[in-house]
Amino acid sequence: MDKLHTKGGEPSATLDAFGCSFRSCYLYVFISRIQTALQFNPLPLVDETGYMDMTDLELTANMSSVEELNKALVPYDLKFIEKPAEIEMLVIRNR
Repeated sequence: MDKLHTKGGEPSATLDAFGCSFRSCYLYVFISRIQTALQFNPLPLVDETGYMDMTDLELTANMSSVEELNKALVPYDLKFIEKPAEIEMLVIRNR
C-alpha cells in the first residue's frame, strides 16, 4: 500500500523545530529541508527509498532528533537507519 503518494494540490513545504508538512513534494525536498534540522547529526542523509512520485508527509516531532523522527515516520513505513553508503562529497583541505 502506497502511504506516501500525494492527494494533489499546490506544492508546499513547511518545517520548524516541532514538525513539518510537505504537500505535493518529492522526497528529495523533504531530505534537503530536514538536513538543516539535523545539522548536528554527524551522518549525511541519503534517500534510498527509490520513490519517485510526489508525496504528502505530515510529521509532529522534535525535528533535530533522529529517534523522534523515526517514531513520526512509522505511519509512512519509513525509517532513518545508519548504514554504510557511497556518496559524492566535496572535501576542502589546507594547502
